[in-house]
Amino acid sequence: MLTTVSPTNFFNPADFGPVIEIAPGVRTRPLARGSLMLSLVELDEGGVSPLHSHPEEQMGLILEGSFERQQGDEVRVLNEGDGFYVPPNVEHGGRALGGPCRILDVFTPPRKRYLPGEEAR
Repeated sequence: MLTTVSPTNFFNPADFGPVIEIAPGVRTRPLARGSLMLSLVELDEGGVSPLHSHPEEQMGLILEGSFERQQGDEVRVLNEGDGFYVPPNVEHGGRALGGPCRILDVFTPPRKRYLPGEEAR
């Protein structure tokens, strides 16, 4: 038996939001559904995501390149296929190493800062 599925249950690259510049050389495109948010992050070579924290839980997967990640007091180099988990309110950030880097981040609940109309808040 086939179930009718709303088109909002599926997405493609065009469904991700507009580019948000996080910092010089660091950009993201978010997509939220329900209590989850995906964020496609692109860092230019040497691009730095400044140390920050937020109340949302986060997981990330390195899709391409290498990323030197600082989380709390720990620093680790992550390569393609490596990932990370960030509990709420833990300070973290990092930089692309040896070339550009792409990361898929997942947030729950969605980061309000990345939602339409909330970017400036």
